[in-house]
Amino acid sequence: MNRLLPLRWGLPSPISAFKNPTPKLRTSIHPRYYSKPPTSDPTTSPRLAKPTRYTPPSHPSRSDFTRTRATPQFPLHTPSSSSSNTKSPAHYPTTLPPPGTFSHWFLTSRRLHFYLSLGILTTLAAIASVTNFLRTSPYAKLVPEWRWSNPRECVGGFVDAVKMHWENESRVKER
Repeated sequence: MNRLLPLRWGLPSPISAFKNPTPKLRTSIHPRYYSKPPTSDPTTSPRLAKPTRYTPPSHPSRSDFTRTRATPQFPLHTPSSSSSNTKSPAHYPTTLPPPGTFSHWFLTSRRLHFYLSLGILTTLAAIASVTNFLRTSPYAKLVPEWRWSNPRECVGGFVDAVKMHWENESRVKER
C-alpha cells in the first residue's frame, strides 16, 4: 500500500504529513501578467481619430434646451393668470394631506405629538410600577381584583395598599 495515496475523503494520508512537515516555498517570484504587457510608450495617451464632420449631440443638456425655447409652444392653449391661480396642486395618495386641513394639522402638529408621546410614556411607566408592586410587595394581596362595575373601589384599595407599603418601607429604613 502506498503511503502517499489520498484517503477516502480526498485528504492526504497522515503518514505523508509527518514524512515532510515543512512545505516547499517558492524561491523566485515572477510577475504574472493577466493581459499582454504594454507594447507602446506609457507616457503618451492614446489618440482618437478625428471625425470627418461635426455631429451635434442627439440630446442636448437641459440648460441648452431652455435657452433655445424660452416659452413652451402650445398653439391651442394660452394660459391666463386667473386660471393658474385657481388650480390647486395635485394630491397623490402617499403624500401628506394639503395644508390647511385637519388631517395635515394632526400629522404635523409638534405640540400634539409632544403630549401624545408624554402620555404614552407616562402610561408605560405607571404600568411598569404597578406590575413591579404587585410582584414584589407583601401588601399586593390586599389589592382587590379589578372590576369594571366599580373602578373607584379598586383604585382606592390599590392606593391604600401602596400607602401601607410605603409606611412599612419607611419604618424599616428608620431602624
